[in-house]
Amino acid sequence: MKKTTNTFDLARFGETVRKYANENWRALAMKGGVMTGIFIVATIFIVLNTKRYYSEAYREYSSLYSEDPSSEIFWFLLMLALLLFGSIAASMTFGDLSTKEARLNDLTAPAAQSEKFLTRWLFYVPGFLVLFVVAGVLAELLRFGLLSAIVDCPDMVKLFTPMGNIINSNGLSNEFQQIVLVFLSLQSLFMLGSILWHKAAFVKTFLLLGLIAVAYFFIGYFTVVFLSLSPDSRFELTEDFWLIVAYCLTAVIVVFSHVVAWVRYKEMEIINRW
Repeated sequence: MKKTTNTFDLARFGETVRKYANENWRALAMKGGVMTGIFIVATIFIVLNTKRYYSEAYREYSSLYSEDPSSEIFWFLLMLALLLFGSIAASMTFGDLSTKEARLNDLTAPAAQSEKFLTRWLFYVPGFLVLFVVAGVLAELLRFGLLSAIVDCPDMVKLFTPMGNIINSNGLSNEFQQIVLVFLSLQSLFMLGSILWHKAAFVKTFLLLGLIAVAYFFIGYFTVVFLSLSPDSRFELTEDFWLIVAYCLTAVIVVFSHVVAWVRYKEMEIINRW
Protein backbone atom coordinates (compact mmCIF):
# COMPACT_ATOMS: atom_id res chain seq x y z
CA MET A 1 0.00 0.00 0.00
CA LYS A 2 1.38 3.41 -0.97
CA LYS A 3 2.26 5.66 1.96
CA THR A 4 0.62 9.05 2.15
CA THR A 5 2.90 12.10 2.12
CA ASN A 6 0.70 14.03 4.55
CA THR A 7 2.21 12.44 7.66
CA PHE A 8 5.78 12.33 8.90
CA ASP A 9 7.71 9.18 8.00
CA LEU A 10 11.22 8.69 9.39
CA ALA A 11 12.49 6.56 6.48
CA ARG A 12 11.17 9.04 3.91
CA PHE A 13 12.65 11.90 5.96
CA GLY A 14 16.06 10.24 5.65
CA GLU A 15 15.60 10.03 1.89
CA THR A 16 14.57 13.69 1.80
CA VAL A 17 17.71 14.70 3.68
CA ARG A 18 19.86 12.60 1.34
CA LYS A 19 18.16 14.09 -1.72
CA TYR A 20 18.64 17.66 -0.47
CA ALA A 21 22.30 16.98 0.27
CA ASN A 22 22.91 15.45 -3.17
CA GLU A 23 21.24 18.37 -4.95
CA ASN A 24 22.83 21.15 -2.90
CA TRP A 25 26.20 19.82 -1.71
CA ARG A 26 28.21 22.07 -4.03
CA ALA A 27 26.47 25.24 -2.82
CA LEU A 28 26.68 24.12 0.81
CA ALA A 29 30.36 23.22 0.46
CA MET A 30 31.10 26.58 -1.15
CA LYS A 31 29.38 28.46 1.68
CA GLY A 32 31.25 26.41 4.27
CA GLY A 33 34.53 26.95 2.42
CA VAL A 34 34.01 30.71 2.32
CA MET A 35 33.39 30.80 6.07
CA THR A 36 36.42 28.63 6.79
CA GLY A 37 38.56 30.79 4.50
CA ILE A 38 37.48 33.93 6.34
CA PHE A 39 38.38 32.22 9.62
CA ILE A 40 41.86 31.40 8.30
CA VAL A 41 42.50 34.94 7.04
CA ALA A 42 41.25 36.45 10.31
CA THR A 43 43.45 34.07 12.33
CA ILE A 44 46.55 34.99 10.32
CA PHE A 45 45.70 38.67 10.85
CA ILE A 46 45.40 38.11 14.61
CA VAL A 47 48.73 36.25 14.71
CA LEU A 48 50.61 38.95 12.79
CA ASN A 49 49.21 41.74 14.96
CA THR A 50 49.73 40.07 18.35
CA LYS A 51 53.03 38.22 17.93
CA ARG A 52 54.96 41.14 19.49
CA TYR A 53 53.22 40.52 22.82
CA TYR A 54 54.79 37.07 23.20
CA SER A 55 58.05 38.31 24.68
CA GLU A 56 59.74 38.42 28.07
CA ALA A 57 59.61 42.22 28.08
CA TYR A 58 55.87 42.24 27.58
CA ARG A 59 55.34 39.49 30.15
CA GLU A 60 57.44 41.32 32.76
CA TYR A 61 56.44 44.95 32.31
CA SER A 62 53.02 45.14 30.69
CA SER A 63 49.98 45.59 32.91
CA LEU A 64 47.90 44.23 30.04
CA TYR A 65 49.57 40.83 30.22
CA SER A 66 47.26 37.85 30.01
CA GLU A 67 48.05 34.17 29.94
CA ASP A 68 47.74 34.16 26.16
CA PRO A 69 47.66 37.72 24.71
CA SER A 70 45.88 36.87 21.45
CA SER A 71 43.23 34.64 23.01
CA GLU A 72 40.90 37.48 24.03
CA ILE A 73 40.65 39.02 20.56
CA PHE A 74 40.35 35.54 19.06
CA TRP A 75 37.47 34.74 21.41
CA PHE A 76 35.73 38.06 20.67
CA LEU A 77 35.96 37.60 16.90
CA LEU A 78 34.87 33.96 17.17
CA MET A 79 31.69 34.89 19.05
CA LEU A 80 31.04 37.77 16.66
CA ALA A 81 31.42 35.31 13.77
CA LEU A 82 28.97 32.93 15.46
CA LEU A 83 26.28 35.60 15.52
CA LEU A 84 27.04 36.97 12.05
CA PHE A 85 27.46 33.73 10.12
CA GLY A 86 24.65 32.07 12.07
CA SER A 87 22.30 34.86 11.00
CA ILE A 88 23.49 34.68 7.38
CA ALA A 89 23.05 30.90 7.30
CA ALA A 90 19.56 31.12 8.79
CA SER A 91 18.58 33.76 6.22
CA MET A 92 19.41 31.22 3.48
CA THR A 93 17.11 28.49 4.82
CA PHE A 94 14.36 29.17 2.29
CA GLY A 95 16.37 31.40 -0.03
CA ASP A 96 16.15 29.03 -3.00
CA LEU A 97 12.34 29.42 -3.11
CA SER A 98 12.46 32.86 -4.70
CA THR A 99 10.58 31.82 -7.87
CA LYS A 100 7.20 30.20 -8.36
CA GLU A 101 8.86 27.35 -10.30
CA ALA A 102 11.17 26.59 -7.37
CA ARG A 103 8.27 26.64 -4.93
CA LEU A 104 6.28 24.34 -7.22
CA ASN A 105 9.17 21.87 -7.42
CA ASP A 106 9.46 21.90 -3.65
CA LEU A 107 5.73 21.47 -3.21
CA THR A 108 5.52 18.49 -5.58
CA ALA A 109 8.49 16.66 -4.04
CA PRO A 110 7.32 13.26 -2.67
CA ALA A 111 7.60 14.10 1.02
CA ALA A 112 5.51 15.64 3.75
CA GLN A 113 5.79 19.38 4.34
CA SER A 114 7.10 18.68 7.84
CA GLU A 115 9.89 16.50 6.41
CA LYS A 116 10.97 19.16 3.93
CA PHE A 117 10.80 21.89 6.57
CA LEU A 118 12.90 19.86 9.02
CA THR A 119 15.40 19.02 6.27
CA ARG A 120 16.11 22.67 5.62
CA TRP A 121 16.23 23.41 9.34
CA LEU A 122 18.67 20.52 9.85
CA PHE A 123 21.15 21.84 7.28
CA TYR A 124 21.03 25.52 8.24
CA VAL A 125 20.74 25.40 12.04
CA PRO A 126 22.48 22.36 13.63
CA GLY A 127 24.38 21.79 10.38
CA PHE A 128 25.78 25.30 10.56
CA LEU A 129 26.77 24.78 14.21
CA VAL A 130 28.73 21.63 13.37
CA LEU A 131 30.55 23.40 10.55
CA PHE A 132 31.21 26.43 12.73
CA VAL A 133 32.75 24.31 15.50
CA VAL A 134 34.98 22.52 12.97
CA ALA A 135 36.09 25.83 11.40
CA GLY A 136 36.67 27.35 14.86
CA VAL A 137 38.82 24.40 15.99
CA LEU A 138 40.87 24.58 12.78
CA ALA A 139 41.36 28.32 13.30
CA GLU A 140 42.48 27.77 16.90
CA LEU A 141 44.93 25.05 15.84
CA LEU A 142 46.28 27.39 13.16
CA ARG A 143 46.67 30.22 15.70
CA PHE A 144 48.49 27.91 18.10
CA GLY A 145 50.77 26.47 15.40
CA LEU A 146 51.74 29.78 13.82
CA LEU A 147 52.40 31.56 17.09
CA SER A 148 54.39 28.63 18.50
CA ALA A 149 56.60 28.74 15.42
CA ILE A 150 57.33 32.48 15.15
CA VAL A 151 57.24 34.08 18.63
CA ASP A 152 60.12 34.50 21.07
CA CYS A 153 58.27 32.87 23.98
CA PRO A 154 56.25 29.94 22.62
CA ASP A 155 55.47 28.81 26.18
CA MET A 156 53.05 31.75 26.40
CA VAL A 157 50.90 30.26 23.62
CA LYS A 158 48.11 28.12 25.05
CA LEU A 159 45.75 25.88 23.11
CA PHE A 160 42.02 26.46 23.59
CA THR A 161 42.55 29.23 26.15
CA PRO A 162 39.11 30.75 25.29
CA MET A 163 37.47 27.72 26.90
CA GLY A 164 37.85 29.64 30.16
CA ASN A 165 35.26 32.08 28.83
CA ILE A 166 32.76 29.24 28.39
CA ILE A 167 33.11 27.19 31.57
CA ASN A 168 34.03 28.42 35.04
CA SER A 169 33.74 27.06 38.57
CA ASN A 170 29.96 27.63 38.52
CA GLY A 171 29.38 25.90 35.18
CA LEU A 172 28.59 27.80 32.01
CA SER A 173 29.61 31.44 32.34
CA ASN A 174 26.87 34.09 32.21
CA GLU A 175 28.66 35.72 29.28
CA PHE A 176 28.53 32.54 27.22
CA GLN A 177 24.91 31.88 28.17
CA GLN A 178 23.99 35.35 26.96
CA ILE A 179 25.80 34.78 23.67
CA VAL A 180 23.97 31.47 23.15
CA LEU A 181 20.60 33.10 23.86
CA VAL A 182 21.30 35.92 21.41
CA PHE A 183 22.44 33.38 18.82
CA LEU A 184 19.27 31.27 19.17
CA SER A 185 17.08 34.36 18.93
CA LEU A 186 18.87 35.74 15.88
CA GLN A 187 18.89 32.40 14.06
CA SER A 188 15.17 31.86 14.55
CA LEU A 189 14.33 35.42 13.50
CA PHE A 190 16.54 35.35 10.39
CA MET A 191 15.08 31.96 9.46
CA LEU A 192 11.63 33.52 9.69
CA GLY A 193 12.86 36.41 7.57
CA SER A 194 14.10 33.99 4.90
CA ILE A 195 10.58 32.70 4.32
CA LEU A 196 8.92 36.12 4.53
CA TRP A 197 11.34 37.75 2.07
CA HIS A 198 12.97 35.51 -0.52
CA LYS A 199 15.12 38.33 -1.91
CA ALA A 200 17.65 40.19 0.28
CA ALA A 201 16.23 38.39 3.32
CA PHE A 202 19.29 39.07 5.47
CA VAL A 203 19.32 42.82 4.79
CA LYS A 204 15.57 43.25 5.27
CA THR A 205 15.51 41.21 8.48
CA PHE A 206 18.57 43.05 9.81
CA LEU A 207 16.99 46.46 9.20
CA LEU A 208 13.70 45.41 10.79
CA LEU A 209 15.43 43.94 13.84
CA GLY A 210 17.52 47.11 14.13
CA LEU A 211 14.39 49.25 14.32
CA ILE A 212 12.80 46.89 16.85
CA ALA A 213 15.97 46.88 18.96
CA VAL A 214 16.08 50.67 19.06
CA ALA A 215 12.41 50.82 20.08
CA TYR A 216 12.90 48.22 22.83
CA PHE A 217 15.99 50.02 24.11
CA PHE A 218 14.12 53.26 24.64
CA ILE A 219 11.09 51.49 26.11
CA GLY A 220 13.32 49.60 28.55
CA TYR A 221 15.35 52.69 29.42
CA PHE A 222 12.36 54.87 30.20
CA THR A 223 10.72 52.02 32.13
CA VAL A 224 13.76 51.70 34.40
CA VAL A 225 13.93 55.50 34.83
CA PHE A 226 10.23 55.63 35.72
CA LEU A 227 10.52 52.84 38.29
CA SER A 228 13.54 54.56 39.86
CA LEU A 229 11.93 58.00 40.27
CA SER A 230 10.58 57.41 43.75
CA PRO A 231 13.06 58.46 46.48
CA ASP A 232 12.05 55.41 48.52
CA SER A 233 12.43 53.08 45.56
CA ARG A 234 14.20 49.82 46.24
CA PHE A 235 14.08 48.91 42.57
CA GLU A 236 17.14 46.82 41.76
CA LEU A 237 17.67 44.35 38.94
CA THR A 238 20.43 41.79 39.37
CA GLU A 239 22.35 40.01 36.63
CA ASP A 240 20.61 36.74 37.51
CA PHE A 241 17.22 38.43 37.10
CA TRP A 242 18.14 39.67 33.63
CA LEU A 243 19.42 36.22 32.70
CA ILE A 244 16.08 34.66 33.66
CA VAL A 245 14.28 37.32 31.62
CA ALA A 246 16.61 36.58 28.69
CA TYR A 247 15.86 32.84 28.89
CA CYS A 248 12.10 33.47 28.89
CA LEU A 249 12.29 36.02 26.07
CA THR A 250 14.49 33.73 23.97
CA ALA A 251 12.06 30.83 24.40
CA VAL A 252 9.17 33.03 23.25
CA ILE A 253 11.12 34.35 20.24
CA VAL A 254 12.33 30.90 19.13
CA VAL A 255 8.92 29.23 19.46
CA PHE A 256 7.09 32.15 17.82
CA SER A 257 9.53 32.36 14.91
CA HIS A 258 9.46 28.63 14.19
CA VAL A 259 5.68 28.43 14.41
CA VAL A 260 5.18 31.39 12.07
CA ALA A 261 7.82 30.05 9.67
CA TRP A 262 6.09 26.66 9.64
CA VAL A 263 2.67 28.23 9.00
CA ARG A 264 4.12 30.34 6.20
CA TYR A 265 5.83 27.30 4.70
CA LYS A 266 2.55 25.37 4.83
CA GLU A 267 0.96 28.14 2.78
CA MET A 268 2.97 26.90 -0.19
CA GLU A 269 0.12 24.46 -0.65
CA ILE A 270 -1.82 27.49 -1.90
CA ILE A 271 0.62 28.62 -4.58
CA ASN A 272 -1.28 31.72 -5.62
CA ARG A 273 -0.75 33.24 -2.18
CA TRP A 274 3.00 33.19 -2.87
